[in-house]
Amino acid sequence: MGSIRDWHALYAEVYRCLKPGGWFEHLDYHIGITSDDDSIPHDSPLYTWGDTFIAGGEKLGQTFRVVDGGRNVPWFEEAGFKGIRNHRFKLPIGGWPADPKWKEIGLLNQQIIIDNLEGYVMFIALNVLGWQYAELQEYLARTRKTLRDRSVHSYFPV
Repeated sequence: MGSIRDWHALYAEVYRCLKPGGWFEHLDYHIGITSDDDSIPHDSPLYTWGDTFIAGGEKLGQTFRVVDGGRNVPWFEEAGFKGIRNHRFKLPIGGWPADPKWKEIGLLNQQIIIDNLEGYVMFIALNVLGWQYAELQEYLARTRKTLRDRSVHSYFPV
């Protein structure tokens, strides 16, 4: 996410390298964090999480909006892929889902985000968006707090 400069070229190269009958799976998600019950506080870093990355990606010329609205499907088609299937679901953050499978996935996803949060944000915040280090640390602390808040029912649209 945010690391590919030319998605058209990547898909064309993948297609070129596949044997006849081969397939390619691309799993990605919308960078914006959302909820269905408006449980993300509007003053929370999660509320503007996606905007932060989208702004940084635009400055870098490397989009974080690859799958938004099926944007990448025409890129697959241009590369020569046929029979493209697009499966959408909600990737929960935290243990809020009632279904045991999605609860476990949500808890794992939450821990992965918390453990890697600084690495996700640091380069874009400091080097691309011009934040100060103290500002970044405050943002990270508020983000961790919101991620641990059990009343927030957040997810990434996949």
